[in-house]
Amino acid sequence: MENLYKKIRLIFIPYLLLLLACMVVYSFLDWRLYLLKPSDKIPEGVVLILGPIVLAIVVVLIWLRPRLRLLTVKAERTRPQFTLNMLSVAAMAIPVILLQHLLVKITGEFAHLNAPSDIVKKGYAKYYSVPQFAELKKYAYIRSATTTSNKGKTYVHHVYFAMPLIDKAVFQNWYFVGDTMIAFNQLFKDDKMPLVWLCTETQFKIKKKANTEAIEREFIDESIANFIDKGFSGVTYMERMGNNTLRREYRKTIIREDRKNELLILEAKFSPFEKRYERELKWTIFGTLLSSGFLLLIFVIFTWDEERLRALEDKNRIW
Repeated sequence: MENLYKKIRLIFIPYLLLLLACMVVYSFLDWRLYLLKPSDKIPEGVVLILGPIVLAIVVVLIWLRPRLRLLTVKAERTRPQFTLNMLSVAAMAIPVILLQHLLVKITGEFAHLNAPSDIVKKGYAKYYSVPQFAELKKYAYIRSATTTSNKGKTYVHHVYFAMPLIDKAVFQNWYFVGDTMIAFNQLFKDDKMPLVWLCTETQFKIKKKANTEAIEREFIDESIANFIDKGFSGVTYMERMGNNTLRREYRKTIIREDRKNELLILEAKFSPFEKRYERELKWTIFGTLLSSGFLLLIFVIFTWDEERLRALEDKNRIW
């Protein structure tokens, strides 16, 4: 018990203090410099994932590594210090990464607007509520794609839907004469694309089988039929897409990759706005507890390097 207490005091508590400092400092900088108005030129992955990893590496190597050197393991063909450093970096980075994804959901202005045209007038906001808009599901762009997961053992089928978000009154007045549509196709030329688009995605996972193509075709047909039937009815709010993979997939659905048109892409949300961060909150709490508990278990498994421990105790150092 005394041995465990000493490991907690000399190594685990410093880890927790450094982790808390990383979470607070990085989250503040992320919120202040990026989340308030994300830049389309900076991919989300750089800020939400790469940044915390780099920070964790720096913190572990500079401040925690001297403490980790107090531990060792008696086994051949092992690199105990390298293993400890890598595990500590992971345990430091994972909670910070999860917290950034939580901040993405809980921060940002929620704009209540009367019509889609107010989106451009309003300026930047993270979330929008637009109760009235033209239901143009018959003219939505649809694209399917397939990715793999679980080392290629699982297929993930995606169907992307993108619809121009236009005022209901403007659409009816400008593009209809009685029941005849006029000049609407001009909207879909690359040089005259609508600015604001409302998008959604459906996906289906299936293990690799011989009849995968038939199942994929059935899923695509069902997704399209369901979209034609319901469209975007039931949308509770819309989320402005950041510079991430899903936004790029929506953009490829709307326009060719070689075009440089500026598009404002919103993703339709059908769940209550108050529940938008529930999953991220659970993962942040669970991930922080799990990574910290796992690292403590590793500390318990490793043994003391007696020579370095005596040197530290002789200096009577707590930090």
